[in-house]
Amino acid sequence: MNSACGPAIDSADYVFRINVPEMDPYIEDVGYKTNFTTLNPSIFKRKYNYFANTQLTDKFNKDVSQFQGLLMLPCFSDDAWVPICNRALLRLTPKESLGVAFGDPDQFSLIRDYWATKGLSKYPSTGLYLATAAIALCDELHLYGFWPFLDSSMAHVTTHPVKYHYFDNTHMVRVHDMHSEFELLTRLHKAGVLRLHIEACSPAFRRHTGRSEVGDMQAADGTRHEPVDDPQNRIDIGKLWEKL
Repeated sequence: MNSACGPAIDSADYVFRINVPEMDPYIEDVGYKTNFTTLNPSIFKRKYNYFANTQLTDKFNKDVSQFQGLLMLPCFSDDAWVPICNRALLRLTPKESLGVAFGDPDQFSLIRDYWATKGLSKYPSTGLYLATAAIALCDELHLYGFWPFLDSSMAHVTTHPVKYHYFDNTHMVRVHDMHSEFELLTRLHKAGVLRLHIEACSPAFRRHTGRSEVGDMQAADGTRHEPVDDPQNRIDIGKLWEKL
């Protein structure tokens, strides 16, 4: 938050968003444009208790109403999700500006198997899955909001906690290896395949925090910095950047 990246995100030709994130209170930071949004069926339980009452159904439709383009549900990745997705579709208020698409489980399997050959032993997160698909679709890819650490600790920079999702209080799940995924994305950034944005977009914010441009991974005084998290899982991004 406090990144002021909303205008930069909205300037893109096509915007992907993950798991129907709340946008209205955060427009300055995350923008409002949407073209393709994922909706993991697990959200139906966590946020809407499987539409147990009218109030939860109304909340679901209100949350979805802010999106345009396509709403993608990976309903066929698990047989158990099919009846839950059907229930959601029956309760979804149709609108012309939002279509519904279903994820192809074979595509996910291919992406999972590909990253396994690159050393990722755990299931890819929705973020990595969507980024991989977007590489095949887009001439130029910019990623915002990818950060696997519990805080923003860097040398000479004031730290603050960083949520797993900016819009809720969920925590990282063990089925994913977010640190390894971030290292893979870092390598793709360095190779020029995509642009990984981890800094604020506002020059005023950079001056206030002492942060520099994304590509340099340096503090304002030129000192290489290292994100702080669990020491056993920590990635020394400064050294990683220098090796690539």
